[in-house]
Amino acid sequence: MNIRHLFGAVTMAFVLLLAVSCGGRSDVEQNTAAFQTAANSYLKSKSMDMKVASFKELSVDGNTAKAVISLEHAEGAAGVKVRWTFTFEKQNDGTWGVVSHEQ
Repeated sequence: MNIRHLFGAVTMAFVLLLAVSCGGRSDVEQNTAAFQTAANSYLKSKSMDMKVASFKELSVDGNTAKAVISLEHAEGAAGVKVRWTFTFEKQNDGTWGVVSHEQ
């Protein structure tokens, strides 16, 4: 194998690795839109001045779900992010609602 073939093989391996690692979002990120809406509404209704920054974990079991969520200041002020665990329940209209949270 000459140097061109070796260089080509290494380049292809790098491109494939890059495509796999950057190409898609995790299952947690893909399935959080409804839960993010519910959590942000809950935080706003409680006047907590926070919003969802990202989901760290999400588990759904029928009509209930539990998520570990990283929160940040609602207005985007720089500061420390906190993680809370939220418990959700599916509502009669099919949307998700927060029933409790733990700091």
